[in-house]
Amino acid sequence: MGQAPRITFTVGLIEKVAGIKKEEPEKAVVPPVSALPGAPLPNALRSQSLSPDATRLINQDARLSRQLHAAREVNGLLIRNEAEEADKIKLHAEKLVKNVSVSLRPFNCEAERKACTECFASSQLDASKCLSAAEAYRACSNKSFASVAVQ
Repeated sequence: MGQAPRITFTVGLIEKVAGIKKEEPEKAVVPPVSALPGAPLPNALRSQSLSPDATRLINQDARLSRQLHAAREVNGLLIRNEAEEADKIKLHAEKLVKNVSVSLRPFNCEAERKACTECFASSQLDASKCLSAAEAYRACSNKSFASVAVQ
């Protein structure tokens, strides 16, 4: 199997998607360390000659700073877009709930059920006292099931 294609999101692409028109800044040329008179180097490095790796890292520091700045701009755009999208999703969810929700109707036989449970709770020693309440609840529930089965 082949490898999946890689997708790269650049600052320019995200700015286009966000609709931001921005003037391109002039690209700064980073001079090598030897061309920077009085460059702010630590005291320990001032007395030594710099290795090629150290020179490369110092030059790379400016590029990394620009990339960090660009990454922070992209982060700001993403956060703003995320907030806007979250608001849109919330609005759509509210519309969906409003359009699709059904109102609850009261349960059938609620009064009979309540009378039956109250009777059994108060007459725990003599359940025969609740025969009429239980019979009324049974009759109501049978009637409810029969009406549902007919529909």
